[in-house]
Amino acid sequence: MRNHWIGVLFLAISTVGLLSAQTQQGRIIGRVTDSSAAVVPNAGVTIENIDNGEKRILTTNNAGDYVAPNLPPGNYQVTVEAPNFKTIQRQNIRLEVATDVRIDVILSPGAASEIVQVTAEQPLVETLNDTLGGTITNKAINELPLQGRDFQNLLELRPGI
Repeated sequence: MRNHWIGVLFLAISTVGLLSAQTQQGRIIGRVTDSSAAVVPNAGVTIENIDNGEKRILTTNNAGDYVAPNLPPGNYQVTVEAPNFKTIQRQNIRLEVATDVRIDVILSPGAASEIVQVTAEQPLVETLNDTLGGTITNKAINELPLQGRDFQNLLELRPGI
């Protein structure tokens, strides 16, 4: 009987460990370079959640890289500024549940008061890992004809699942 309880306790502890490893938060990472492809260290990077107005202010490291972990899903804007460069704003960045989005920025020489807004870009492609999967939006779930409203019918819509 005692071995039974030890087994149940072990199973409960291992399940809690698996559940805590899953998160809904994502991160925005990237590299800041100039027009000659040289990295720009100590550039100011502001990441703003458009949905709730929260801002995170970062600086790039000596390799020109920045990382903003633990971001809730939502719409974001990334602003990068550095002395003797024009300020760049990247808008309409959609961060999905538990994803990484890479936003690399190329700064152009000019006054920091000049702001370049990037509005039309290529769609974001997952280049950070090779895991297949994704998120099906709430709108798609509501609009798709699901036989018996069984969510497992949605699995066929994602490759590799």
